[in-house]
Amino acid sequence: MSDTARTCYNCNNYFTSYFCGYNSSNCKIHGSLDVDQRERHPDTEAARCKDFEPKKPKKPETEEDRIERLTRALWPNGYRDKRGGSRHG
Repeated sequence: MSDTARTCYNCNNYFTSYFCGYNSSNCKIHGSLDVDQRERHPDTEAARCKDFEPKKPKKPETEEDRIERLTRALWPNGYRDKRGGSRHG
């Protein structure tokens, strides 16, 4: 499946949630897509959905972005550099 295909998976309103041992497909506007997949299926419903909003493509992560993301994960409240100043936070 391509990133540009018109499916629920490529819509801003689509999300999954882990429930009873499986990932359930949901829409922020229309609710559960798992109730009756003969009626509403994530692969086909977006073709006729009036509320379809395509996801914006993610920009590639730079080395600085990766370092910042990892730093915030390791030190969520910030950390002090050698001079005692706060790096972020």
